[in-house]
Amino acid sequence: MGYTAVALASLTYGVVQGERSSMAQKKGLRLQKEAQDAASAQAMRQERASSEQYARENAKIPDIGAMLTSAQDSSGYSSLLSGVRGNAGRSLGRPTLLGG
Repeated sequence: MGYTAVALASLTYGVVQGERSSMAQKKGLRLQKEAQDAASAQAMRQERASSEQYARENAKIPDIGAMLTSAQDSSGYSSLLSGVRGNAGRSLGRPTLLGG
């Protein structure tokens, strides 16, 4: 009976240890997932903050290209004859004040 009791105790101990090991592994996986989720959320917050800061900085810098395009589209060009408004509305075949 001694060997049977030792074998039964050993088997029981092995099962209990297996369950403890399984629970520890599940807890480790859960903690790892929580840490991964927290790191992912932090990365998203940091990316969003960086994007907002980049947008704020870009709003401070004037868009020279857009200004030039807008100025060229709206006023054409100016000269001493055409004045500030340019000659956008004038065609070459129409008489002008100079008698041409």
